[in-house]
Amino acid sequence: MEDLPAIVEPEVLSVISDSTRRYALESRSKATRDAYAADLEAFYRWGGQIPATPAEVADFLSWCADTRYAAATIQRRLSAISQAHEALRTDNPTRSEGVRRTHKGIRRMLGTATVKKTPLSSADLRAYFGQLNGDLRHARDRALLVLGFAGAFRRSELATLHIEDLEETDEGYRITVRRSKTDQMGAGTHKVIVYGRDPATCPVLLLRHWLELSSIETGPIFKPINRGGMVADRALSGRTIADIVMASGLRPT
Repeated sequence: MEDLPAIVEPEVLSVISDSTRRYALESRSKATRDAYAADLEAFYRWGGQIPATPAEVADFLSWCADTRYAAATIQRRLSAISQAHEALRTDNPTRSEGVRRTHKGIRRMLGTATVKKTPLSSADLRAYFGQLNGDLRHARDRALLVLGFAGAFRRSELATLHIEDLEETDEGYRITVRRSKTDQMGAGTHKVIVYGRDPATCPVLLLRHWLELSSIETGPIFKPINRGGMVADRALSGRTIADIVMASGLRPT
């Protein structure tokens, strides 16, 4: 529970229940909590402390910029420092004019524009599939790539898709995405995947072919395949999915 002080006031920790602690933690995703913890650790290693002075924070931001950290990383580190001070109910140095001006100057110098990824096209997919043979691994990669393209899935969403999330319809599949980066409350979303005009790039047919070939009947849809051609009983990681896309030479969505 060492990351709780950035979310809940320290004086409250001794009286709230374990259940309340868990709910408080879930006010932010685990990825955000882990990132904030790492950012505060970087601030401590640099020589900072909480509570900090505006001068300390401004100097830390300047050091981050000089060390060539990305603008987004610097923004997140500033947020982590701000959250730590809010949790302690002490003066927040990140709100000072000096820190604001320093951060604004860093953003202007480093730039904050996000590079948009170019989505795949049907022509890209057809050209790539023409180079593949019919083995198990390629059947999986075909299904993964075309489903990701057709449904605009994030790699983390593809990694966590289960057979139980598929519902066959007359049009194709209705897929439940139980948790995603854009659904932090975990309400779940649905994506409809319909038959394509070209069987070679039809997401419904390719997914169905992979499931039949791999004999997957429950659990994760996309799984590792060992050198002996056996399908593992666990899900592919988001990192492995990214590697598959990069190895294909296709641009990720």
